[in-house]
Order: sequence, then structure tokens, then C-alpha cells
Amino acid sequence: MISARLAFLLGLLLLAKTSSSQSETADCEALTNRILGEAVEVRNLGPRVNSEKQESNPQFVESESYLTFKSSSADDLGKQTVSEFLKGQFTRSVTIEKRLDLLNLNGSENGLENLIYIDPLGTRIVLLQENTLWVTERGEDGFESVVKLPQDSILFDYADRAVLDPTGRVIFFSAKKAGAAGATYDIYRQRYTDGQWTLPEVLGPAINTEFNEVDPKLTVKGDLTFSSDKPGGLGGFDIYYSEKGDTGFGLPLGFCAPVNSSANDRHFTLIQKQRFALLSSDREAGLGGFDIYSIDVYAEIRSECVEQTKGVTVTIRAQVDPNGEPLIYHWDFGDGGKGEGSEASHTYRLPGNYRVVMSAEDVATGLIYPEETVNYIPINFKSGSTVINCPPETTLGSIVELTSIVADDAPVEEYQWSLNNNQTSNTKSFKADFLSPGDQVVKLYTSSTNSDGIKVVSCVQKTINVVDPLKK
Repeated sequence: MISARLAFLLGLLLLAKTSSSQSETADCEALTNRILGEAVEVRNLGPRVNSEKQESNPQFVESESYLTFKSSSADDLGKQTVSEFLKGQFTRSVTIEKRLDLLNLNGSENGLENLIYIDPLGTRIVLLQENTLWVTERGEDGFESVVKLPQDSILFDYADRAVLDPTGRVIFFSAKKAGAAGATYDIYRQRYTDGQWTLPEVLGPAINTEFNEVDPKLTVKGDLTFSSDKPGGLGGFDIYYSEKGDTGFGLPLGFCAPVNSSANDRHFTLIQKQRFALLSSDREAGLGGFDIYSIDVYAEIRSECVEQTKGVTVTIRAQVDPNGEPLIYHWDFGDGGKGEGSEASHTYRLPGNYRVVMSAEDVATGLIYPEETVNYIPINFKSGSTVINCPPETTLGSIVELTSIVADDAPVEEYQWSLNNNQTSNTKSFKADFLSPGDQVVKLYTSSTNSDGIKVVSCVQKTINVVDPLKK
């Protein structure tokens, strides 16, 4: 019979395991939603790319829109293969020597079978040859000399992927100590400083464990993705994501299903420009061995719709001669607004550079003094903020042109108008009918992609009062 104390301790242990599992699930869901979006679907790229062989280590060159990967079987070392990305589809893959034009290799395919990395611009390549890493960079005459990365006294067995940072001066790779019993793969880093490459340094315990860590890859933000077969995943190798901080990479989190599976999931690559990700996996329902899969990236930052700013108010004062004749001051604020008095205030509703003009009238004689430009007033809204340009009031049955103004001419990829009378448009400006009296709310959604490759959607709204002239 289990004692009451033992049963209590077992109950606490079960509760702790349940709470830990729930926390890990919440963490992986938050990560997956933030990086890839809520509706994640993993799709096999099909027979144009995959075969009964092993397709692995996908590298996507964004500047030329093509995919290169290794296709191999159990009895050969494999062929470096390419597939172009045209009109949202990958073309049938061919061996790379048939498409040397894509890499601008000037007819030389030497070493390409040993390619384990090519950067998104197609300007830098890492080769793994004779268990040694080599780096080459495109020059005026194509890829020319290669540089051998030094090793220390420890010999490495390298895994089949590496990555350079955007500067080309830091490389990450996975390797294990050659010949060491029970050795596992860890992720290492080498830097190019003072005209030479440093010796390898192993990343810390936040990344590496006593198990295998392979397939390092960097996002445009500088975060690290990799695969590991450490316990706690869904099975086999799982894909992990580690954010870069001020002191190094943070604690990695694993993606949820269907990104990770009970099989081996490796070679994760986030393609920022085309908004999709790639991975290789030997999960069930593939064409054989490892296949390459894609994930559409729907991650976005969406803010609540806010009422359009009330504008920027300025106050202008005229220099008055206390001993002079009384004057009446007239102001033209450059946006159609008028004012009177030695001191006048005005609210600008739209950003711009406005010419403010003052004229004066002598009270005793009625003489109007010539107009004088007081100043050009720059009215700035928050950078990137959107303003709806339309009148605050209109009459029933009228057609009003709605236009958008973006502060600092920040880039906008998509526009979406929505009115509470069910009118919509996806253009920068459009003409709307107002056929119902009362307040009509105009909403404008604008979207752009930030430096992390994530879609950012902002919304501003403005209320137009529609007046029925017959009921005035």
C-alpha cells in the first residue's frame, strides 16, 4: 500500500510535469504564431523537386529566385540540384551543372557538389571538401579564390550545413570531434578579424547539449535556428529558434506541429522576401527518404484601429509696435484656414510644409498693408503614420474622394479601405458614395514588411458626418 505521504509526493510530481508540459505547449504555440502565423500548413514540394532519393539542405537565393539542394541516394554522394521559383511555383529541378548561368560561375562547376551554403544574394559560398570548410566570395570575374578555414588541434567531422552572417565575416557550422567515443554534434562559430579567420569556438550551453545540434541558420534579424535530437521534442530531430540578445543567443524554443513532427525535421530556412519557409523531413507521406517542404508565412503584427489624430496646433504672434497705430492682423495658414488678431491659433489636419502669410489693416484709415510671408511651417506626424484626407462633413448623396497620406513617404505594400456602409477598396485613393445620413466611419488599413520580414498592419479611422440638407 502506498503511504499517504508518498501518494502526496507522487501527486506533486505529476502536477509539476503537467504544468511543465502545458508551459512548453504555450511557448511553442506563441513562437509558431509569432514567426510563421496562426494557420500553419506544411506542404511537400512534390515531384518537381522531390524524388525517391534524399532531398536535403535547401538553400534559397532570393536575388535570383532559385532553390539549390542536395539530392542523393544511399549508394552515392548526391548531386547539387537547382529549381527556379517562377510565378509562385518551383520548376522541375535539374543538376546544377546544367544551370551554371544561375550562379554566374563562368562555366566552372568545380567544387559545387561540396556546396553546403550559398547566401541569399548568391555572392558567398561555403564548401565542405575533404572534411575541411572553404569560403569563397564573388568577385568581378565570378567566384575565384577559396579560403580554407583553420582548425585547432581537434579534428572535426562536419555536418552538411553552415551559414555566414550578412557581413560574411562570421560563420556558424555544426561538427563533432573526430574519433571521440560518444561524441555528438555541436554548433561552432568562427570570426574573420585582422585579416584572418579565428579558430573555432563552441557556442554555450544555451544552444548545445549532450545530444546533437545541427543545421545552423540565421534569420535577417540575426536570430539562430537549428535542429536538435535532445529530449522534449516531438521525436527525432526537431527545429528550434533562439533569439539574439545583447549577450548572445537566448534559450531556444521548439516549433509546434506541423512544423515539427515525430520524424526528423531539419534544414529550416526562413525566406523573408517571398514570405515562406523551407525544411527537409523524412516524415510519413513523403516521396521517399528526406523531402523538402514549404510553409507559407502568415505572421503579422496587427494593431487596433485608432481614431485619426486631431492634428497639430500651432500659435503665431505678430510683432506689435506698442506706440504704433492700431492694426487688424489677417492670417492665411496655407491650407485654406484663416485667422485674425495679433495672436492666432490653427490646427493642421495633414502633414506638409505650409506657407503662412500675414497682412495688416490700419483701423483708422482702412489701409491694407502688403501681404508678408511669415514662415514656412513643417507639420510632421509620426513617421510611417497614415492620415485619411477627406472632409469632416458632407451632404447626403454626395461622392467624396478619400485619399491616404503616409508621413515621411514610408513604403506601403497594401491598402484596404472599409466603410460602415459596406463599401471597400484596395487602392491608395477612391471615391465613396454617402447615401445614408449620420456618422459614417471610414477605416484605412495599410500594411508593410518590417526588417524582421513580418507583415505589419496598421489601421486609422475617421468619422464623416453626412448631413441631410432637407432636415436642417
